[in-house]
Amino acid sequence: MQSFYKEDVKRSEEVERFNADMIRASWAIETILEVQEEYGKDVPEILIKGMITGLFEDKQKANEVNDASLALQALLAFTGSASFGPNGPTIEIGKKEAKALSKAKLPTDEEK
Repeated sequence: MQSFYKEDVKRSEEVERFNADMIRASWAIETILEVQEEYGKDVPEILIKGMITGLFEDKQKANEVNDASLALQALLAFTGSASFGPNGPTIEIGKKEAKALSKAKLPTDEEK
């Protein structure tokens, strides 16, 4: 139940952040259009970048959990056996699997 609660709180915070970002984006667009209309000039690009910096960016990486689960999945593909107990995880990797694991290629940021 606690994990559902934490997930609900996280989603609520994401919705609030999205709402604030929408308001800020709307304000930025309105301001740019007003300046162009009233003064007949374009807003400098550096000012626009300053106004939109951080919009719709997640404070935490969305892929952190996914990256961890993918890493575990990849590790388990090379294991002979694995167990999880009160003393932590125990993973046994055989000689053949260790050799295959050492030759495995890590994905680059673009491939993720």
